[in-house]
Amino acid sequence: MKDRIGLATKVVAIVIALRSLMNLAKPFGAGRLVFFGHLLSGWPNTIIAPLLGIYMLVLVYGMWTKKSFALPMSIAYAIFVTLNVPLFVVFEGIPAQFNAAQYALFGILGIGGAWLAPWLISRQQSTAV
Repeated sequence: MKDRIGLATKVVAIVIALRSLMNLAKPFGAGRLVFFGHLLSGWPNTIIAPLLGIYMLVLVYGMWTKKSFALPMSIAYAIFVTLNVPLFVVFEGIPAQFNAAQYALFGILGIGGAWLAPWLISRQQSTAV
């Protein structure tokens, strides 16, 4: 069981790392960051998106190397995602390419995926004792 939790943690870390690369690329034309429900542009996007990307890479490092700081960082990230998904609809509306059901599914998967990291980290820490 311990090996499966460790493997799952590393898989989630890889997914977060890939997502962080998207944030790091946003200032170079790879899209705009959604920050607490607001779609950023200009200098806020240029500054905040890479900072979030770096935060996510530090989280990935912590997950990969089983550092104790990974759990609080992953909880903070999951809270951010949990707030970001519904706040986006409040401030920006449902994107044109989605209907309400599709966005709800996106939200459930996004929020659930974000909370998977702290759950796995806590399971990994509890089996290490």
